[in-house]
Amino acid sequence: MRVSELDRAGTASPGDGFVPIKNRPPDQSTGPADTMVSVDALAFVRFGLRAPDDARILSTLKVIDAELKVDTPHGPAWHRYQGDGYGEHADGAPFDGIGIGRAWPLLTGERAHYELAAGRARATEELAQALEAFAGVCVE
Repeated sequence: MRVSELDRAGTASPGDGFVPIKNRPPDQSTGPADTMVSVDALAFVRFGLRAPDDARILSTLKVIDAELKVDTPHGPAWHRYQGDGYGEHADGAPFDGIGIGRAWPLLTGERAHYELAAGRARATEELAQALEAFAGVCVE
């Protein structure tokens, strides 16, 4: 859902072997459907559609972590998908529909939901601590 929008006439589609990818320059706006990875697979667990120990989920987690995980000084965070272009430009210019992607602390929270469902309290606590560390100073 985060990677592509509804198919439109004349656009790439998964049936053609490619998916449209938002927030990228036009010449980079499609990717091979069979190589795109997104953290969205964890939603199957959050919604109760797959068990946390489902073999498909476990193998997908390995790919998600290999492709999308970023270890930061505050803890892990994840990109939404490979080549995510949501964010400012490399030179610091503001986001204008394309840019360079960043790891999202929000996805650390989503991973914590998965770890909790999997019964891994310590991993859940570590991810919650990372979320706290990502927060800025509160100014009133």
